[in-house]
Amino acid sequence: MRATLKTTLIALAVICALCTAAFAANETGGRVGEFLSFGAGARPLGMGKAFVAVADDASATYWNPAGLTQIDKPQLTTFYSSLFEDTSYSFISYAHPFNGPDIMGINVVMLNSDNFEKVNSLNQTEGTFSDQDMSIDLCYARRFYQNISVGLGAKYITRSLAEDKDTYISSDLGLLYAATPSLSIGLSLQNIASAKMKGDSEDKFAPELRAGIAYRMLNDDLLLSMDLSRALLAAQKIHVGVEYKLFKDLLVLRIGSDNVELSGGVGLTIDNFSFDYAFAKQELGDSHRFSFTYSFGDMTAASREKKAEGLLAKAKESYMAGRYTDAYDDVKEALKVYPEGKDEKLLKTKLDRVFETLKKQKGDTKWGDGKTGEQMDAAVKDYLNQDLYVAKDRIEYVLSQEPDNALAQDLLAKVEATIAETNTEEDNPIAKRMDKITNLFYAGEYDKVIIEAKKVVAIDPTIADAYKKLGSAYYMKRKMNEAIAAWEKAIELDPKDTRLKNFVDGLKKPAKTSKVSR
Repeated sequence: MRATLKTTLIALAVICALCTAAFAANETGGRVGEFLSFGAGARPLGMGKAFVAVADDASATYWNPAGLTQIDKPQLTTFYSSLFEDTSYSFISYAHPFNGPDIMGINVVMLNSDNFEKVNSLNQTEGTFSDQDMSIDLCYARRFYQNISVGLGAKYITRSLAEDKDTYISSDLGLLYAATPSLSIGLSLQNIASAKMKGDSEDKFAPELRAGIAYRMLNDDLLLSMDLSRALLAAQKIHVGVEYKLFKDLLVLRIGSDNVELSGGVGLTIDNFSFDYAFAKQELGDSHRFSFTYSFGDMTAASREKKAEGLLAKAKESYMAGRYTDAYDDVKEALKVYPEGKDEKLLKTKLDRVFETLKKQKGDTKWGDGKTGEQMDAAVKDYLNQDLYVAKDRIEYVLSQEPDNALAQDLLAKVEATIAETNTEEDNPIAKRMDKITNLFYAGEYDKVIIEAKKVVAIDPTIADAYKKLGSAYYMKRKMNEAIAAWEKAIELDPKDTRLKNFVDGLKKPAKTSKVSR
C-alpha cells in the first residue's frame, strides 16, 4: 500500500509539472467563462474544491464526469449561493445510471447579477440591466475494467449582458482510477475544445486542467483529498479537503482550503435525502452555500454488482491484513446489496466459522505477543483456507506455551469440530501435497517440485521426505550445493537412511579432493 501511495504522489507531481509547463502564463483577471470555475455543490466547496478524485455524487457532472460511474441509483442535486452585490450562483444536476457500465448526467450552472445602472451617452440613467452567464452540460461516463472510468461532457454556454448575447460550445474530459479500495486518482480537462457560435465578442474559453488524489481511511469514515488546478492565463491553485463521518453517515463534518478561501461545512443524511451546508471566508467577505440531494429508484443490477465488488475488495483487503471483523461486516453488506454474489458467499462462509472468536479478538491484527501471536494469526488464516491440520498444529503449539489462552482454546474447539464434521482423517493436506510432489517429480516438473516441497517444509519442517524430494529436484537441475543442503537436512531428520547418507558423502568427496589439488 505504501508503494502504491508513493507512486501515486510521484505521478501527481509529474502531472502538476506538466500542467505548470503547458499552461504557464502571466495571471490575468476576468477571463470569459470564469463562472464555470466557481465550483458546484456545498459538499465539494466545504472541502476546498478538492473533489476531482472523489466525484461520487451527482455534482460529478461538474468536477469530473468519469466519477458518475460511482453512482448506483438516479440522483438529483441542487445548489445555491448568494454572493455579493445582488449576485447569485446556482447549480442543478441529475445523474441516471443504466443497467450496464454506462451512465448519463446533465447539469445547469447559472450566475446572475442584477441592478446594474444603465447610463446613456449624456450620463443619464435609463434604468437597470442584468449580467447572466449560463451553461448546460450533457455528460456520459463509462467504466472500463474494474477500476478505470472515463467521462465526456459537452457544454452549451450563453452570456447575456443587457441586449448583447454570446453563445459558445465546449467539451470536457474526465478520468478516474481506483488504485485500491481506499485510494483514487482523478484527472479533469475542462474546455479542451471550445468555439463561439454567436456574438461579437472576441473572448475565448481558457482550458483548465485539474488533477487530484483522494484517500479513505478509518473504515471509510475519514476522507482526505487534494487537487492541483491550473487554467490557461491563470495561476496554479492547490486545494485540500477533509471529510469525517459521524454516526454512520448521518452527520458529516468538512473543512478545506485553497489559494482563495478557507471553507468548512456539515452534511446531514436521512434515508435518500441529504442536506449540505458550506461556509467560506475570503477577502471579498463571507459566503454561505446550500445543497439538497435526493437519490431515488432502485439500484440497477449492474450498479448492485459494482457496489458489491467494491465492498468485497474492501473485505478482502481487511481479510488479508488480519482485520477479520471488518472483513465480516463488509462482506455482509456486500451480500445485502448483491445476494447472488458467489465470491461474497464464499468469503462469508469462511468467516462464519470463526466469527464468535473473531468478535472476541475485536478486529485487532494481532492475537498476542511474539511467536504465539504470530502462530495464532497464521492458524486463523489456515483454518479459513481449510488447512485444518496445519491450523490445529499451530494452535496446539500456542496452548503448549500459554495453556490458559482462551482464544486459542475456543479456536481449537472449532477446528477439531470442523475436522470431525468433514471426516478429514483421510484427507490430510500434508499427505496430499506429498503425493502431488511425487507425481510432479516423475513428470519431470522439477521447478514445481521445489516450490511445493518448500511449501510443505514451511508448514511442517520435520518431514524428512519433503527434504529428500527437494534435494532430488535440485540434483536433477544440477544445483549440487542446494541438493546437498536439502539432503543433509533430510538425513538429520531421518538418520536411519544410510543409503542417502552414503550417496551424499560420495558427492562431497570429489569436492574436497579438488580443493586439495589446488
